[in-house]
Amino acid sequence: CFTEFFAGMCVFSILGYLATQRGVEVDAVVDKGPGLVFEVIPEALSLMPLSGLFSVMFFVMLLMLGLTSAVSLVEGCIAILRDLCQAAGYD
Repeated sequence: CFTEFFAGMCVFSILGYLATQRGVEVDAVVDKGPGLVFEVIPEALSLMPLSGLFSVMFFVMLLMLGLTSAVSLVEGCIAILRDLCQAAGYD
């Protein structure tokens, strides 16, 4: 529960900082959806010291999130097929 709250605080603090830097309202920084993760967060990472390192770590994290999500989707389908094969006698 605390992790989601902390992540939300980080994202909205980044949005607030970028809105202040641009001189616009927070809702004008980015629309909802993938623009947040592919536009706002990389821009905020570019402002940090060692920005290249943090950017690589961030996109590796996104890659790992995508791969593990894909594995979990395939795992469910394989479990169903395996159960059906066992029920039909195809050990």
